[in-house]
Amino acid sequence: MYTLAIVDDDELIRLGLKSVVNWERLGFEVIGVYPNALEALEVLRKTTVDVVLTDIKMPQMSGLELIEQAKKYNPQIRSIVISGYSEFELAQKALQLGVDDYLLKPLGQERINTTFSNLKLSLDNSDLVSSDDGKYLKAEYKLMKLLSQKIYVEPLFENENILELVAIKFMPHFETAGVREQLGICMEYVAKNMLPYVHLLHQDILVVLLPQELLNSYLVEIKKELFHYSNISYCLAVGKEAYSKEEIISSYWTAMELIKEHQEPQKNCIIYYETKDSMNRKDWEFIQSMQEELIKDIENRTSGNVEVTLKALNDKMLTFKTEDVYYYYSNIVARLIKYFKIQGEHNFIYGGRQFYCVEEEKKLEILQRDFNQDIANILRILHENSDTMQNFIVNNSKKIIYEEYSNSELTLASIANKLNVSYGYLSTIFTKSMGKSFKSFLVDVRMENARQLLLSRQYKVYEISELVGYSNPRYFTDSFKKYYHCSPTDYISKFRGESEWTSSDEQPEKPL
Repeated sequence: MYTLAIVDDDELIRLGLKSVVNWERLGFEVIGVYPNALEALEVLRKTTVDVVLTDIKMPQMSGLELIEQAKKYNPQIRSIVISGYSEFELAQKALQLGVDDYLLKPLGQERINTTFSNLKLSLDNSDLVSSDDGKYLKAEYKLMKLLSQKIYVEPLFENENILELVAIKFMPHFETAGVREQLGICMEYVAKNMLPYVHLLHQDILVVLLPQELLNSYLVEIKKELFHYSNISYCLAVGKEAYSKEEIISSYWTAMELIKEHQEPQKNCIIYYETKDSMNRKDWEFIQSMQEELIKDIENRTSGNVEVTLKALNDKMLTFKTEDVYYYYSNIVARLIKYFKIQGEHNFIYGGRQFYCVEEEKKLEILQRDFNQDIANILRILHENSDTMQNFIVNNSKKIIYEEYSNSELTLASIANKLNVSYGYLSTIFTKSMGKSFKSFLVDVRMENARQLLLSRQYKVYEISELVGYSNPRYFTDSFKKYYHCSPTDYISKFRGESEWTSSDEQPEKPL
């Protein structure tokens, strides 16, 4: 299932495309429908999307500009544009720029089906991933695309399942038409029998992902089948265990490294990652231990220990390849998110992102910076959601209100900024803790102080207005009446039995 983003400023067309077309049957999943290119670009910047379907002419940013910008974040993104007859020249220009196809208004169901069926076929048959050095084959890219199909992968992790990744390298003993045909039959048969499981057949390698409890029976069956092909040998490599979707790619790489180490192409073999002399295993065990240390440090709220663990982890990453570092970091962030049950939309750089090929030239310090930022984000979220920290933040908020209620610019946003928490979070916990909103609480504080100042009989109304944070005396008087059900003058009369102030005292005596 390929992901699709729809962008059109015409609401009727936009919603019609989403609801009328049977995208699932065509092999696509609509991940979002956007009314303008700017909003869509923000999503495409953060999320790997396979295809964008966009109108050409839109306000602020055209569809062609959107495609051009999107390719900067995801060079592999495919695109189809929607155009009117008057925009036909633009559509032709779009095709010259690399757009896959165009749909002419008014849109027809048959034309949409044909266009996207052809596009899916093209995506299915595409093994090429672009890079600065040109185009090269990358098997793991197809595996990543396969794993992004959550409908197949995520159910496998239900009930805390552990997954095993098995890579099988098929090797003909000699190159003849007959042996090559036999190899094709063998691979096709083995792949066909893997249909219940997530699998990928790429060149002469079959990759299978299955629950751990089925591994042994699968290996027995596969060995029985391969026994019938005398002119074909195989190397069957079992990667490291995968506890989450993010760990599957690392498992794939460990399996592929084991296959590369196989020195006897004419001999059948089964190699397990879980061997005592495996350097990969030692590296992964260290990463796992650092992961557990982070969890323990975070649970114990020992920020100093978190820093020490992060430094040890980042120092270790200096010995790995860039793409390995990316996936190790992804594994750790994903594990922490899952362990601490962090839900909702958060700006994690590693966690939750779809897989993509990491550019070799991406510097390690950038990867480490992004990882440290994700860890800091996790700590902030846990900090904000702790009952103890919630009380601390609310109490500090109240303290600021008591100290600064006379400031007419005092707002919830300004307090949130001082406390380094989000506006929405502070609003939620404040209301939950105090049983009233920030605005109501601030009015309470200001009105109580106004009442005391009135009873002191040392200030005029407009002066009290300024002292309790109201820049407009008339607005203060109205607020006072609403709160105490009488004007400031009447309030004094009620409690003092006299009225030395006139109504003119409630009018401003200096310009606002």
